[in-house]
Amino acid sequence: MDISFELSDRYYEELGPWPVRLGQPARAQLYTFRDHSLAQHGGRVLLPDLALAPAEAPVGARRSGPLGTAVCGLVGELRRHRGEGPERRDTATIRLECGAPICLEIQARRWDHVDVAPAQPAPGLEAWRMARPLRVADLLSGVLELQEVAFEAGGVSSFPLLDDRAPNYPVSGTVARLERLDLDPASPSFGVLVEVEEPPSTLYWPHRYIVTLAVS
Repeated sequence: MDISFELSDRYYEELGPWPVRLGQPARAQLYTFRDHSLAQHGGRVLLPDLALAPAEAPVGARRSGPLGTAVCGLVGELRRHRGEGPERRDTATIRLECGAPICLEIQARRWDHVDVAPAQPAPGLEAWRMARPLRVADLLSGVLELQEVAFEAGGVSSFPLLDDRAPNYPVSGTVARLERLDLDPASPSFGVLVEVEEPPSTLYWPHRYIVTLAVS
């Protein structure tokens, strides 16, 4: 299985450039974040980009556009951190098993007021009428924009820089492809995804780099 995610340069000043090469082993902590707190004004909120998959749906991940990944996975763990005060934010941390573990973090004013609808509702019934809170062992599907919150390749690792309370869901594989989304407006390849041999030895700005791992 191949899985693609954005590679950041957030640790550049401390670690230097990533020594990423095609065919070499690497591991990553895959992560995606959603903040639905502004959409929730005391009432319930229906997750707009995620759905409950039917029980027979196959688990997996498939690239959808340069940065998006369509996923269908099993909720293996769900931890809720309850916020406090008038501007409270609850945070749900979900381990989503899609053939590779993904840390899905959802923020809302009140997690107990967050619902998810089925991708296939009963005939003649709107999906939102069947929405309910998310639970462990649910099959969840949708489109996510994956990035690494920690990465390791060629002896350089940002895993030791993770907070002690950070989830530990590493995925290992071999670098199958490295691409640059060209965002230089003066470039003839502006807006185009270009395959490259290695990332630059400088900050990535304004481009974005996507790694594809062949997951072992």
